[in-house]
Amino acid sequence: MVQGGNEFILSWQTGTTRVTDANGLISFWDDKINAYNAEKSMEEEIAKWKARVERFKKEGRDLPVKPTEPKPSPAVDRNNPGASYNGVIAPIASYAVKGALFYQGINNAVGGARPTLYAKTYASLIPEWRRVFHDKKLPFGICQMVSWGFPPEIENIELDMVSAAPHIREAQLNAHLAYPETGFVVAYDLGHIQMHSPFKTPLGERLARWALATQYNRQVTYRTPLYKSMKTEGHEVAVQFDVDIHPLHGGRANIQGFTVAGEDRHFYPAEARLDRSDTVRLSSKFVPDPVAVRYAWSTHPFGTLVGAGSSGLPAAPFRTDAWEWKDAPFAKRGSLEDIMHRRWQTEQRDQAADWAKKRLLQEANVVLKQTE
Repeated sequence: MVQGGNEFILSWQTGTTRVTDANGLISFWDDKINAYNAEKSMEEEIAKWKARVERFKKEGRDLPVKPTEPKPSPAVDRNNPGASYNGVIAPIASYAVKGALFYQGINNAVGGARPTLYAKTYASLIPEWRRVFHDKKLPFGICQMVSWGFPPEIENIELDMVSAAPHIREAQLNAHLAYPETGFVVAYDLGHIQMHSPFKTPLGERLARWALATQYNRQVTYRTPLYKSMKTEGHEVAVQFDVDIHPLHGGRANIQGFTVAGEDRHFYPAEARLDRSDTVRLSSKFVPDPVAVRYAWSTHPFGTLVGAGSSGLPAAPFRTDAWEWKDAPFAKRGSLEDIMHRRWQTEQRDQAADWAKKRLLQEANVVLKQTE
């Protein structure tokens, strides 16, 4: 919605800066558009209709209306690169605006997810919008993607981490870190079982805090705690944040959501305690030589670390490793590329399942030794 130069744009769409890495995506859609045949599409729609008619007759239901038009060309599909920009942003490019609030990402985290490509196209959106609206410092508020599904259970934590979703959230955070005059708030704690969370009001309030504080000089707290640094000290890891933090439910050791891994890349739930006002100390009896940390890293992550003081905003998910997540190929289902990518995903899930069994046995052995 736009209401003059002092209002923020609220957009749910994506921009269109063309980056070289997106050529595969553009070619994929060009091929779909070129292969479209209206006559064939009409025949397919009639065939589907006839099948529904027969089924509805048997079920005693009212018969469906016969289609009179083919499916629209992929050229007008909103997922066609540039379509959302042309339909939503280009028509208002001549407006004077104060800034933008941007909330998006779920569709990029499911199906043929490509987090590596997303990281590049998402980051290119900010300077593109600033160019379009003739403001090199256009304030841009980023609302990180929400969570969905059931929160992870401790028994399945390894498998829950095998997901493109946290990598999409990471791309959104990195875009904020890359550009000045951007705001950033998390949303994973306001997720829902369904993919599109109904809890939108708190997200708007968090973005409003950033806007009020940075653009209108209001005295309100708005900072989301962000990861700053990691230091390994023997079998422990000290993780520092850019603001003071504390456990959601008080105490110094009631912190959940951290995992640590050694060179084998097996992440174990970490014991975490507040070491200083801005630092958490982590350890796991099963990771004697930790090399990597992750926090709130899954489709529906769980974390209990929040900013100190009146803001109380959840700490942002992060990881300290750069271990690869493979993007889905631009290939038809059943092609060799598609099969190889799906096989890789299966291997990741199988490995996670094996790791979970190993951890549960290790934990059980610890308990048995304690009771001997």
